[in-house]
Amino acid sequence: MTEIIICVKDPRDYSKLYFYYENEGQRYYLFGQHYTTEVFKTFNNGCKLKEALSFENVKGTSLKKVKEKLPKYLAYIEKEYELTILQKTKDKVNKKFKNKKAA
Repeated sequence: MTEIIICVKDPRDYSKLYFYYENEGQRYYLFGQHYTTEVFKTFNNGCKLKEALSFENVKGTSLKKVKEKLPKYLAYIEKEYELTILQKTKDKVNKKFKNKKAA
């Protein structure tokens, strides 16, 4: 199961980037923003979820801002589509499951 974050340029307007979460062939829209080369190069060919959420080796402000936005938008699509993407959510689900099992 490969979870990736991708960004795509709008073919009609190259000044925009659109971000998607993709898992098992399903693609979910996250957000759009203005084009920056650094962000496009990082996410254009897909970026594994773990890497997308990591701040290791982040130098540019625009890339840092995107990485700060990602958890909020991923949390939203978790609720909207009943998915478990973020580790925080996975831990919460596992905790509920263990509590039910113990009862």
